[in-house]
Amino acid sequence: MPGFGILAAVLGIVMAMNTIGAGAGSAEIAEKVAAAMVGTFIGIFFCYGVLDPLSNVMKQLVKQELSTLECVKVVLVTHVSGKPPLLAIDAGRRLVQLNIKPSFATLEGWIDALSQAGDGGDRRTPNRRAGDPK
Repeated sequence: MPGFGILAAVLGIVMAMNTIGAGAGSAEIAEKVAAAMVGTFIGIFFCYGVLDPLSNVMKQLVKQELSTLECVKVVLVTHVSGKPPLLAIDAGRRLVQLNIKPSFATLEGWIDALSQAGDGGDRRTPNRRAGDPK
């Protein structure tokens, strides 16, 4: 858009010079220069007043989505590398934004509640089978 503004300014000045060559009066020249300035204003306004804020919002939405996926990736990679589930989830918790990040104790309470509800109160970790030693 700034390029559009510069192009409008150049074209407006070229048109103004063209009217000077044709013997135009100062009113006609002023009209052509004003058109050049309006084009410049429109280019700068849309760039910094519309497109820049819009692109920043889009960038923040993409960054938020990527941070969620990054958190899931860290949990999965940490768990696959052999860490206990609680430590794997805590590694992902560190990437969560501060305003929504649960404390470690809260997270541990949620995991305990899920493990009790999911396997009837059996406190084994999810990767162990019934016959495996603890």
